[in-house]
Amino acid sequence: MALTIEEIGVLASEAERLLSGRRVGKVYCLEPHRVFLSFRAGGKDVFLFLSTEPEVARFHLLWERPVFPERPSPFCMKLRAELSGKVFAHARPIERNRAVRFTFKDSETALAGEFFGRRGNVVLLARDRVVESLWPLGLGRARGKAYSLPPAPPGAGARQHPRYLPDAGGGDYPFSAAFARVMAAREQEVAFERAREAQLAQVRAARKRAERLCAHLTDDLREVAKADEYRRMGEALKCRLHEAARGLRALSAPDPERAGETLVITLDPARSARENLAHLFKKYRKLSDARAHVAARYEESAAALEALARDEETLGRLAWNAPGARETLDGIAGRRGAPRARRAKGPAATPARGPRRFTVRGHLVWVGRNAAENTELVRRIARGNDVFMHVAGKPGAVVILRAPPGMDAAPEAIGDAALLAVYYSLGKDAGAQDVDYTRVKHVRLLGARQGRFALADRRTLRATPSEDRLQAILESAGADRGKVR
Repeated sequence: MALTIEEIGVLASEAERLLSGRRVGKVYCLEPHRVFLSFRAGGKDVFLFLSTEPEVARFHLLWERPVFPERPSPFCMKLRAELSGKVFAHARPIERNRAVRFTFKDSETALAGEFFGRRGNVVLLARDRVVESLWPLGLGRARGKAYSLPPAPPGAGARQHPRYLPDAGGGDYPFSAAFARVMAAREQEVAFERAREAQLAQVRAARKRAERLCAHLTDDLREVAKADEYRRMGEALKCRLHEAARGLRALSAPDPERAGETLVITLDPARSARENLAHLFKKYRKLSDARAHVAARYEESAAALEALARDEETLGRLAWNAPGARETLDGIAGRRGAPRARRAKGPAATPARGPRRFTVRGHLVWVGRNAAENTELVRRIARGNDVFMHVAGKPGAVVILRAPPGMDAAPEAIGDAALLAVYYSLGKDAGAQDVDYTRVKHVRLLGARQGRFALADRRTLRATPSEDRLQAILESAGADRGKVR
């Protein structure tokens, strides 16, 4: 349910009419798809809302304040740095496509919203070149290059009557309000369908397991049904022990329970007559004892399989707007429980320990253990004014230094953090090393590869590992205590 070109035109006109000349207050992001630009209009907050969420990608004005996260993402921090305080100018469709360019007065900065359904994106531009993007660009587009749209999806230029116009009412932003209602219902439908599909996949997998179990239990039922046959062979062998010499595979004897019939006794040629007799009665006792248990398990598994088949049928025809649909879905999910987690093998079976943590001169310090943790530190843990540190020009640990609230990072703490960067990258015997450092807000991830960064406003200091100083840091730290190795 991507936006049509006609809808984009009407919504862009409404946004421009109401926001033109107003300053961007602040930028918020609800990861991973939603961006909000706040404005003051009519004495209250109004948000320009952009979403790249598949199936409900869109933009419109929003008058209700969502709950925003305390820690903004790096992309959100970049948008704040570039857009806060800018005066909104225009909202114009791009090339008659499902994309809009938002421009600002007296500024070469712009924001491009691409509302292509599953390929949506929000791109920050400067002089019509790509600065940053919410999602990786791909398709030959990259940071620093001139901005261009990706190939349009099939049918992107087809005309379609805007779906919300018949419902548009009054107020300051009638089309945004009407479209928000339409998309709210669509979001509920999409969320329900995703939950239904996930539950359906879980039920189908459980049904396949139940079918395999029932098949095995059916074989077990056939086997335990032979218990009386083993007992009859044992009773018959008692009367022919003298004929059951070692090496025989079978022996014919009168059936002790069926007059006039002959019973073929199966023998193990490696066993003696008495050993074969004991083996037959042992099999009889084992199968006889298991008979009730196997029968009960089969009945239980067959009932579970039948219930799974009913749940699969119910989920297959369950519509999101049917009466009691959510209760039905929740009931099935409750019976199934949480999906079973796959057991990892090899190194993946060891849970990640997370970044090292220290307390140095009243400052918090995190040290990444590998490329993935280095990326996680910058993307999830670090804040814009924290200090990023890394040994210059060499692979190794990323160090994040956070000063106490309301204070700047102390030079002594920066020096200690630099020692940790050298120690956990090259070891205590590395000698003097250059360590690059800057604010986290000046750090940018390079491409999809983990652990690669570009630093702006970079400074460098010389750090020489000292065993005594490192030992003091580790002993006073909040984690990874121990002697310098």
